[in-house]
Amino acid sequence: MERELKKYMQNSLILIDYILINVLHTLSLLSIQKMGIPFTTLQIVLFGLYINLAWYFTASNLRIYVIDSHLTLMLHTIKVVLALCVFFLLISLLLIIYNIPEQYNRQLLYYYLILLVLILVIRLVYHVIKKYLF
Repeated sequence: MERELKKYMQNSLILIDYILINVLHTLSLLSIQKMGIPFTTLQIVLFGLYINLAWYFTASNLRIYVIDSHLTLMLHTIKVVLALCVFFLLISLLLIIYNIPEQYNRQLLYYYLILLVLILVIRLVYHVIKKYLF
């Protein structure tokens, strides 16, 4: 039973993270597009694919979805912040490739900050639930 519950919690975290990343990135792209940088449909699709692969690569290598009952909230938070920093660096590389003007990077910075706060809040809620269940 405990094993199934851990798997359910792990899958829930993965799903929530991907939803947050994709929704916030889409909103960010739409706001940048309104500012004057037109993206083609292919660019938007490739950008979406890239961010999902970047998050998968980062989260897998840093093992942020491994459910460990001995992992403290502080250590888990450090792992998640490190994963987000690596993810942000990978996204920044893509921005360089796309040659997006620097004045639009502020919009993406807002995205990064909102994403960081939301993912950390989700992790806090997750740890409260984990403590209650285990």
